[in-house]
Amino acid sequence: MTEQLDKPMQRLLVKIWDKMKYAGEAGMLIKMEQEIEAEIEDLRKNWSKINVVQTASLFDSDTKKDEIYAEGLKIVAMNKQEAKENFFATVVEKLQEALYTVSSRLSEEEGYENTLFANDAVRGFAFIELCQKRYDVILMNPPFGEGSESTIGYLDSHYSCWCKNLVCAFFDRMQELLVNDGLVGAIFDRTVLIKSSYEPFRKKNICGYISACADTGWNVLDASVETSTLVLSKTPSESREGVFFDVLDDEPACKAEIIKQSIETLIYGKNNRNTFIRNSAEFATLPNSINGYYFDNKILEAFERESIENRGFYAMQGIGFVSSSHFRIFYELRNQVNYKHMYNGSSYSLFYTTYCDMTNWENDGVYVKAHKSYRSSNLSSQFIPGVCYGERGDILDMHFLKSNMFFTKEGLSIVNLKWNEALVLNSMFNSIYGQYFLNLYSGQHKWTGYTNLLPMPDYATRQSDIERIITEIIDIKRWWFSLDETNLEYHGLIAQVMHGHHLAESLDQLQEKLTADYSRYQKLVKENDDLWMDLAEIEADSDFRATLNAYKSRRPYEELLSIDGAGNGNVINKQVMAQEIVMELVGMAFGRWNIRYATQPETIPPFGDVFDALPFMPVVSLQSEEAQLYPLTLPTDGILMGDDSHPDSLVKRVQEVMHSLWKNDADEMESELCQLIGVDSLQTYLESPNGFFDYHFKRYTKSRRKAPIYWPVSSPEGEITLWVYYPQLSSQTLPHLLLLLSKEHTAAQSDLTAAQLANDKKREAALLNLMGDIRTLEAELQQLNDLPYKPNHDDGVPVTAAPLRNVFRHNAWKKECLNNWEDLQKGEYDWSHLAYALYPARIREKAKKDWCMALTHGLEELCENKPKEKKPRKKRSEEPTMQLFDE
Repeated sequence: MTEQLDKPMQRLLVKIWDKMKYAGEAGMLIKMEQEIEAEIEDLRKNWSKINVVQTASLFDSDTKKDEIYAEGLKIVAMNKQEAKENFFATVVEKLQEALYTVSSRLSEEEGYENTLFANDAVRGFAFIELCQKRYDVILMNPPFGEGSESTIGYLDSHYSCWCKNLVCAFFDRMQELLVNDGLVGAIFDRTVLIKSSYEPFRKKNICGYISACADTGWNVLDASVETSTLVLSKTPSESREGVFFDVLDDEPACKAEIIKQSIETLIYGKNNRNTFIRNSAEFATLPNSINGYYFDNKILEAFERESIENRGFYAMQGIGFVSSSHFRIFYELRNQVNYKHMYNGSSYSLFYTTYCDMTNWENDGVYVKAHKSYRSSNLSSQFIPGVCYGERGDILDMHFLKSNMFFTKEGLSIVNLKWNEALVLNSMFNSIYGQYFLNLYSGQHKWTGYTNLLPMPDYATRQSDIERIITEIIDIKRWWFSLDETNLEYHGLIAQVMHGHHLAESLDQLQEKLTADYSRYQKLVKENDDLWMDLAEIEADSDFRATLNAYKSRRPYEELLSIDGAGNGNVINKQVMAQEIVMELVGMAFGRWNIRYATQPETIPPFGDVFDALPFMPVVSLQSEEAQLYPLTLPTDGILMGDDSHPDSLVKRVQEVMHSLWKNDADEMESELCQLIGVDSLQTYLESPNGFFDYHFKRYTKSRRKAPIYWPVSSPEGEITLWVYYPQLSSQTLPHLLLLLSKEHTAAQSDLTAAQLANDKKREAALLNLMGDIRTLEAELQQLNDLPYKPNHDDGVPVTAAPLRNVFRHNAWKKECLNNWEDLQKGEYDWSHLAYALYPARIREKAKKDWCMALTHGLEELCENKPKEKKPRKKRSEEPTMQLFDE
């Protein structure tokens, strides 16, 4: 295609053609005008090397020798100075002509599908022309995200601060394409103005460039993205002032009109509350060079203080576990050896939180580390106590990281602290000072790059006050959280709440304590807020102090009772508390909770130090060694019947617990519980799918895991129900259930014979229906038993319960089990023991290519992709991986 061109043009054409192959994907980000200039300059420097006269060889034909001679004459002519100058004078035009000719010929060839710009040569040359022009105004809505694999190398080499986001590259390129006094306007993803990883881009392309900005926020574009708009110049200026409009919190339908009114007001020399005049060059000195137009002088002065990082406190990200295969809640587990406690963030709670999350760490994490999605971060800092906080949230709330506990990618931490330092950091980050200042330059994500830059006032003069405030807050919260049985620091509800044998009276007394404690808690929070505003030298009667106090309204409301739904505005919901008490009674009937602590509250072990390691199970749990001389009859197989006439029914065992606790007042207590719950009997509440199990299911949905532990295994019509206690689930559970159903069927058959002899048609019909229901349930359980069904608690509740999807009548739980069963069949849970029991051939085949799968199931000998052994590096000294707080 290029044979008719001279050598210099052939070389130039090939190189430019190669550069343009990215144009279809990267568009104007390809700096084609610069590429052409660079190649022309390279051609000029290497002119003599390119135009070398070729000599004929001895064995060339006469025709070939003539061709070489003619080509040599051309080259000699080209090497003359005048010819060289003529070539470069028209080189751009000749290049465009050559590109057009080649592209047109390729388009005509049958089957050729890769021509420049999809067979449209005209578009290709229009693109070159666009690149060569300079513009007065450019408007854009640039794409965001990483470039394609084929363009990332080009973007890295041509855009030094693109920060792996096309938005940044487009800003840089469009500013480059402006005339000297031109402007670029854009609406785009606001993330690049606040996230710490885009600081290099902001320093290079934003600070000192802004003429106007409308911070527009959410619900402006169809896409779910928080937006902002900018008008930028080509070159920066230390003196350029820009106008900024803040409509982030305004209603989406009103934002355009508010901006319009603000502009009109500004024209008349006035400012609205949402209008700011700022010099964007000053943003370069702010934390992460954020677009801080809303910072006033008081805020700028505050940022002159040392950051927490400069004071020696460093927030860090933890390990990236895989939630579906690694995460568990403590009550799903039996094996203490294989699991560690974990902080992965929590629901909003200032100063202190509940703890329930665990993660697999069997064999020092060998299986976890082998997972392709595992990300190790700051492993040497794990298991050290400190402070911690969730990475996501509108308002940051900080908690305490216990000893021997992981922190994660979502649950960030500051470790290596002295005890008093931990209290200070907890106090400051939970203060309105810390929350307000952090939100000035961070969004919903509180990455470590943000928290480490938070300015910290000197606090030495108020150290003792800080310790007093935080210690009292911890005491208050810890006690109320200890009433919640889904919290590892649970100390029993009945033991701590029931004073006497009358529930309503006890709950009234609890309400009095809640009202007093919440009032005291509010005063302590205010005292902590005031303390840090005083340390920051924010005057009591200043407008800035008023701004911070008003900012407190953004904090979510806190309930001291962490039991879901038990408090509304810190007013106790007696119905919920009655249901919670019944759930504790059920736990005692199955042997989960030790009834002795309810009868002897003074024997409950006290709380440990705030930083002590958490127990594997709450301290009021019944230990296996305590069950021998236990005052209650416990189901050794973890199964109780639903039928209240059966001697081993759940309701009878719960009533036995109540009589052990309240003696002669047990019946009255049962009646009072039913009255508060709104049912006519305890049996009605237990047997209804929308009764006890519905409450239990909702309470045991934590950390996005649906993990109830009391399972009602029912026939399709609900004629018979058997309660299975998940912690005692084993390979013998299904055979035991089948045996019990067989006995129930035999008993029903006997009753049917008696009914037929008595000609009791109604009784006969009921028994036939019962027997049919029993047979249906037997068939389902037998089918499960034949799979085979081999439960393992390390798999967790969602996976273990999935095969039983057809024996649950509660709609939400049934749906959850059905979804998990489908995922189990598709191979989503092939890491589980149950999956290997059900699909051994599939997993063995996967293990050949997947080292993690092979390692998980002990199939290392099958794997063809074993990791290479790493040679240990020599260390100068061994550093300890465990460190306790200094006393």
